[in-house]
Amino acid sequence: MNTACELLIGMDEAGLGPNLGPLVVTATRWEVPGKASQCDLLSLLSDCVSGQSTCKGTRLHIADSKAVYSTAAGLGSLEQSALALLGTAGCNARSLGELLSWLQGARLETCGLAGEAWHPEFDLPLPLAADADEVQQWVGRLRKSMESQHVRLTSLRSQVVFPRRFNQLIDELDNKSLLLSTVTFELLGEVWNAADDRRALVIGDKHGGRNRYDDLLCDLAGEAFIFRLEEGRQRSCYRIGNAELRFQVGGEEHFPVAAASIISKYVRELTMEAFNRFWSSHLPDIRPTKGYPQDARRFREQVEEQRLALEIAEDDFWRSR
Repeated sequence: MNTACELLIGMDEAGLGPNLGPLVVTATRWEVPGKASQCDLLSLLSDCVSGQSTCKGTRLHIADSKAVYSTAAGLGSLEQSALALLGTAGCNARSLGELLSWLQGARLETCGLAGEAWHPEFDLPLPLAADADEVQQWVGRLRKSMESQHVRLTSLRSQVVFPRRFNQLIDELDNKSLLLSTVTFELLGEVWNAADDRRALVIGDKHGGRNRYDDLLCDLAGEAFIFRLEEGRQRSCYRIGNAELRFQVGGEEHFPVAAASIISKYVRELTMEAFNRFWSSHLPDIRPTKGYPQDARRFREQVEEQRLALEIAEDDFWRSR
């Protein structure tokens, strides 16, 4: 490995808006040759990955999850990309439960999953839609491509915030944007240390309409100074030690952020699949939900009598905002 490597870290979320299911925030950390600020991973790994769906079947689709996944096309393409990234990072989870545990670095009982009524009876086997042999072939191809370019995926972590914890954080913070920032910076602290003397570039999407982040970075910075480089509607940038932190509109254009977007969306889709299977086992005619506000209210009304009969606490079912 090139001793002059720098760190490139991307962060993204899925599920901030819904009332049902979890918020998922993911960070991916890469070691790259040369300067992180000049590194284009999509180009470096172009023999294996593409930002365009037109390369379907010949290269992995790594882009904003909204481009990789659609309800009409199904889970297959998203799952293939997600499991290839996970396999390259060393994750060989055979079920949703194992995946949640691996991503959060803890046993399920400590991951905030215990309140989810569908677990473990409705745990899902993986892969759910993609072909397992094809996934392993993609893992091999991606590893080979990364090795040839001296690139390493050194950490992949998620925070999966189920309704009970989500509601607790809303009670404490009284703001969804601040909740997202709090969870995101907790996660960033798991994959990056301000005391690390390696140069690093950290990129994430903006959190709602927030332009200022320096006050939220204090715990991460420790004793290091936080230098404000830029704050605006399109981008806010800071320097802490040898790291530059960017929060920008359209962060998914950067490969590490796109990778984080894919993992977050994949986990969110899996948990909602398990959620819907649980409720359809009690109410066979119930139409599945993605959990977004208007349809979530419909779903809530239709399952309310059954929820009460099953003694499922509202805090384990419904996100207050």
